[in-house]
Amino acid sequence: MVLRSESVPESGYGLFNNTSNSLIIYVPGVLLSAYKSAWSDYSNQIQGWIHKDIAAYGTGNDKWAFISSPFTDDTDPEDVGNLVGTLNSETGLYDFDLYRLNNTVWENYNNPDHHDDFVLENGKGYLYASQNGTTLVFIGEMNTGTTKAVSLSRGYNLVGNPFPVDAYINKPYYKLDENGSRILPTQVTTDTPIASCTGVIVEAVGGNGTVTFSTTAPETNGEPNRGNLQIAVANANMRGASTGSATIDKAIVSFNEGDQLGKFYFGEQNANIYIPQGAEEYAIATSNGQGEMPLNFKAKEDGQYTISVNPENVEMNYLHLIDNITGTDVDLLALRHPSTGSGAEAQGPAEYTFTAKTTDYASRFRLVFICGDADGDNENFAFISNGNLIINGEGAAQMVDMMGRVVVSVDGRSRCVPTTGMVPGVYVLRLIDGNDVKTQKIVID
Repeated sequence: MVLRSESVPESGYGLFNNTSNSLIIYVPGVLLSAYKSAWSDYSNQIQGWIHKDIAAYGTGNDKWAFISSPFTDDTDPEDVGNLVGTLNSETGLYDFDLYRLNNTVWENYNNPDHHDDFVLENGKGYLYASQNGTTLVFIGEMNTGTTKAVSLSRGYNLVGNPFPVDAYINKPYYKLDENGSRILPTQVTTDTPIASCTGVIVEAVGGNGTVTFSTTAPETNGEPNRGNLQIAVANANMRGASTGSATIDKAIVSFNEGDQLGKFYFGEQNANIYIPQGAEEYAIATSNGQGEMPLNFKAKEDGQYTISVNPENVEMNYLHLIDNITGTDVDLLALRHPSTGSGAEAQGPAEYTFTAKTTDYASRFRLVFICGDADGDNENFAFISNGNLIINGEGAAQMVDMMGRVVVSVDGRSRCVPTTGMVPGVYVLRLIDGNDVKTQKIVID
């Protein structure tokens, strides 16, 4: 049941008792997590007020919002204050839009084909925009649980925080950027809560599934956070690509097992960046922390772009970006800024500016990298990339052919060894650091 009140406060927050002795909680925007401890004394008697501000959309700034309902029961959109706008009798257009996502099809509340059965379900998310801007007012029985599993359909799903407090989910997801015009892939960490009344997009891979919301921050289950590479693209004349303020699109290489999110396209963007694997495109892809990964880029208008690569929570021993069109090999570790040193000691993102046309082929870049914490056993300390032998580890290296002859010998400072001119075949690479000797089979094609 939705409560009606003529005395909703305009600002601040407080606790109120109504005539049914239920607890009413009002907070403008987000319900403070400090109130969760008080909920246990009231069980399902809790009612609540939550205000969520929606900025007006305009030219060049869409201001879309992913919204969700914190109410326990299904809710008619008209029962959310200020959500349903008006129809302009002269233009025949509404001053608001409300959509639900049915796999890849957006269904509009204002469309007569969907209007009659359109409700706000707890745990689902919805796409919303207001021409003039508004403040949504949620007044009713709040979901006071601590976890909720939401069913997913195959493909992409717009789900929403089902609680009136911050919540976390157990899948990587897309969130809207600060301009409400683009969606950005996001990994699940203790620093990425989803605010109340807010929706996100998740993917169900290989059929139907579920996503679980929880008011408790996720635990690592003893597994270390191996970090990631954050890759952002912006127009070259716009600054702040690494912080997201000017980001057009984004991709993530994760070194944590199981992180994966397919590429979902939303709205109009003048560039896309993604990681291809087989016939699939990914916004988040997993790597073991060592090797080569293709990075595709597609411009929708000719111009200059800036790509920034920023290692987060990971030390890199080797990080290069290869431009397949120009042949440029960019040492990203040497370019990281603001610099407090070089290599693994540097901080901040590295940037590379390039010119792109809409007619360019998509397979524009390759990333070649070695994490500082990558497994250094005999099976995983070197690999071939673009005609070079990349070595991860301390000490001098020797390449030995099947006759036992040393054909290449390098000192401990070399970590990138050209293989041009070497006879194709099988070799043994020896990495010698004092009394410690590691070996690995290397195949030269």
